[in-house]
Amino acid sequence: MKVASVEKLEALKAAAEAIAAESEGHIEDIFETTGDYIEGLAREHELTFAEIGGEWAVIGLARAGRTVPGKVDYLENVEAYVEANIDENERLHPSKSTDNSRLIVALTALGEDVTNVAGHNLLQGLDSMEYLKKQGINGPIWALIALDCHNYDLPEGADYNRYDLVNYILDCQLEDGGWALAGTKADPDMTGMALQALAPYYDKSPEVKAAVDKAVGLLSEMQSSVGGFGSIDGASVESVAQVVVALTALGIDPMTDERFIKNDISAIDNLCSFYVEGGGFRHIPTGSLDGMATEQGYYALAAWFRLINGQTALYDMTDVDIVKTADDVSEMIEALPDPEEVTLEDEDAIEEARDAYDKLSDEEKEKVPSELVEKLEADEEKLSELKAEKAEELISAIPDTVKLSDEDAIKAAREYFDELSDEEKAMVDEALVAKLEKAEKDLQALKDAQGSQGGGTPSGGTVVPGGETAYQVSEATKEADKAMKDIIDATPEDKTEFTDEEIQAIIDAYEKYEALSPDEKLFAKNYKEFEEKVLSKLADDLHYDEPTETDARDNAEDVLPWHVKLNVSEAELTDEQIAAIKEVLGEDADLGSVRAISYTDILTGKDFVPRGSIKIMVPADGIEEGKTVVFVRVKEDGSFEYIQGKVSKGVLTVLTDKTGPMAAFGSSLSWEEIFNGKQDVEPAKKSRIWLYVAGGAAVLLIGALILGKRKKDEDED
Repeated sequence: MKVASVEKLEALKAAAEAIAAESEGHIEDIFETTGDYIEGLAREHELTFAEIGGEWAVIGLARAGRTVPGKVDYLENVEAYVEANIDENERLHPSKSTDNSRLIVALTALGEDVTNVAGHNLLQGLDSMEYLKKQGINGPIWALIALDCHNYDLPEGADYNRYDLVNYILDCQLEDGGWALAGTKADPDMTGMALQALAPYYDKSPEVKAAVDKAVGLLSEMQSSVGGFGSIDGASVESVAQVVVALTALGIDPMTDERFIKNDISAIDNLCSFYVEGGGFRHIPTGSLDGMATEQGYYALAAWFRLINGQTALYDMTDVDIVKTADDVSEMIEALPDPEEVTLEDEDAIEEARDAYDKLSDEEKEKVPSELVEKLEADEEKLSELKAEKAEELISAIPDTVKLSDEDAIKAAREYFDELSDEEKAMVDEALVAKLEKAEKDLQALKDAQGSQGGGTPSGGTVVPGGETAYQVSEATKEADKAMKDIIDATPEDKTEFTDEEIQAIIDAYEKYEALSPDEKLFAKNYKEFEEKVLSKLADDLHYDEPTETDARDNAEDVLPWHVKLNVSEAELTDEQIAAIKEVLGEDADLGSVRAISYTDILTGKDFVPRGSIKIMVPADGIEEGKTVVFVRVKEDGSFEYIQGKVSKGVLTVLTDKTGPMAAFGSSLSWEEIFNGKQDVEPAKKSRIWLYVAGGAAVLLIGALILGKRKKDEDED
């Protein structure tokens, strides 16, 4: 055991050096590039009311001091959503009060009036404690954060006060000092969110101070040996992000506070280890770029930078001015350039000034000096001219003789033109509009491949003036298209099971398509429909084993392709194996099902080796809610590998890239109690810790994998 301890110490030391090297001197770069990445996404895809690509992106950018691209479009999208979904009680959702709360925080970050969103008062929707509690502790936590983010008054007729919310959160604190959505074991994500809500009351109430101090101490204990945090399913950037936001709200620096540094690795170091080169964050150490992870990781860094720069906390938005008065709007217009100096880069500022002016009451509009209103109108006119000129430039860049390679340029011109107002479209030269329309027709002619046979490949084919094409669709493409179409037509929408003959026909059609050259595939018109209506249904059939109710259907195509069959057979453990496992998990551990898992690629007939962790769900078979779920894999040498799972609503879930016999156990001990205190367990039986460097970041693997649990912030029910 001494040798193992030395090896473990060396591994931890190497990991510490790797993570420190990754973050040291680069945190600002990580913050900047991720901000650039989110801004780029916001420009390419309009922000809207959403858990991803919505409020959290807005909050992160705004609190980082950045401009929110397309702010006016976002506000219009929000207003449309509010008008379509809000009820007579000013609630956006019948059971999720967090929808109101999340939007209140985001709009406040933008300086918008949350009492007048499409004529509705979002605060009023939070007037009932019973309604807030429909989401358990989530509702009161986020209602308190929303109300306090700008010291808003309580909703009219509210049946609670602020300290009712505080006391409810305190009453939900677990014996170990933390909070969780369910169960008796603290969850770092929920503990972090509870602390974020309680932070403003830390110095105002001895009870709050005691509860917060206990929770902070628990989080320090929960921090892993590489500075991170994980919920029931393993380490994730979302977990460390919530802890970072909580600590910064309390004035604790997660980069320098000794309580949150393990093996010289701080919580900020760990957060940065999830960074993806070029901007963004991965969800789990072994994952890839992820939208939710990126937004949460980014706003956590924004919270930290605000702390070290002496600014208010992430959700303390008392530093934000809410635009409501004529004076505010006048200042916005005064800050705009004179008409002759307007550029396309001024579009957001001009649109925001117009939006703010339009939201004023008639009485307030009268207070805005007429010369400023005239300036705004002149700036808008100049901006429209510039946008029309930009559209003309994009269209002019399209060659008269169109090739397939011109598709992006044609699409860009069309998209820009379509976003113009009717007045702006009228400014664009009619001859250029006609050129764009002709280019689109010529491009479609290429895609349809109508015309005479030529000697070139599709990518070399062109459309000459008059629309004549230089090639036609190959016979191989036609044959593949027909084969796919025949199967599409023969597959009912409610198809769930396929015979061997049907599967072989699908394989034959797919292989005909795969045999085409890249250029020929461009003209296979039926593949997308084949993929959606046939291959996806076959995937559901292949990824579910009905006799054992083993389900692997909830996996991405790149992890478990459609042509991979899940194989499941019943297996058994010997009495000796069960006894050995219970020495680790506890004598009262419940044994559930034992299954042998493998995969076959039906295209090759060979065994399939998973490319990543596959999500598998099986019936709980008597394992109770609240138990620590452990899947025990019997390795070829007879030793055991322990993989953490979870139980919910009678279903066990595990993420693993392993195959072979696996037994599900439910232990009354926590994961930490099982292994941290089992120094006498043989290494082969114990869930060891390996550390390695991948893509410049230190990655922690517990057992054979680290499970990643998506925390949808406050929106989990």
